Amino acid sequence: MAKAIEAKNIFFSYHKGVLVLQDVSFDIEEGEYAVILGHNGSGKSTLARIIRGLLDDYEGKVILFGKENPTREENSQINSQIGMVFQNPDNQFVGSTVEDDVAFGLENRQVPLEEMKAKVQEALEEVGMWDNREKAPENLSGGQKQRVALAGVMAMSPSLLILDEATSMVDPKGKRDIYKTLHALRKRSEGKLTLLSITHDVEEALSADKIIVLKQGQIVRIGKPEEIFSDTALLQECSLEAPFAYEFKQALKKEGIKLDCPHYSLEEIAEELCRK
Repeated sequence: MAKAIEAKNIFFSYHKGVLVLQDVSFDIEEGEYAVILGHNGSGKSTLARIIRGLLDDYEGKVILFGKENPTREENSQINSQIGMVFQNPDNQFVGSTVEDDVAFGLENRQVPLEEMKAKVQEALEEVGMWDNREKAPENLSGGQKQRVALAGVMAMSPSLLILDEATSMVDPKGKRDIYKTLHALRKRSEGKLTLLSITHDVEEALSADKIIVLKQGQIVRIGKPEEIFSDTALLQECSLEAPFAYEFKQALKKEGIKLDCPHYSLEEIAEELCRK
């Protein structure tokens, strides 16, 4: 399978002599949902910005869809394939209404008016925000703002979506809504959308295909959620805890209750238990 991202021996420092990233290497395949997991200060957001092309004074190689070390200025074609949603959605809003904001990127690409209207409506419906299209972004809740920011990116039909702590300012219900939206978007893309989430939220990481654990600028483990959260020594080393949903599912397994739900959300577990 083709690779969406290849990071090879990445080194980066903001101040001379102080390394933020040290010899970071990993691959993410097209259509994969990968999570870079680590505490604040581990270097994960810096890594996301390097991948996105927002930082270019690093050592090593970043290959995106087969193109080596592309930046926003140097490779507009690659740039158009990548969308990014940041921690604070207020920093991304430029329109006076939700509808105007989602249309902004399409207008810059000179998308024909009727096509643009259709794309805006489709993106807002996908994230459940079409009924709020005439509202000002500043009047929305945190979860609603993040969904509008996501709609603005998805309207551009990216091949790679990067979420940089995109749910850290959202309440639990807002997080669940965003996760459901992301799963729906991936399903509709039929394996064409690659998702990279930068987070310290272990609950979110449970739904990933691959977890890349980062500690003090270095990768300490790459594996599937089951491999990561069953490694108690690794969790202790990185000051992480296994998600409650994972531990609950494992406890059920010990009691002879096996579940077939693909993810570890408590809602899925509860629904399947009710069906048994």
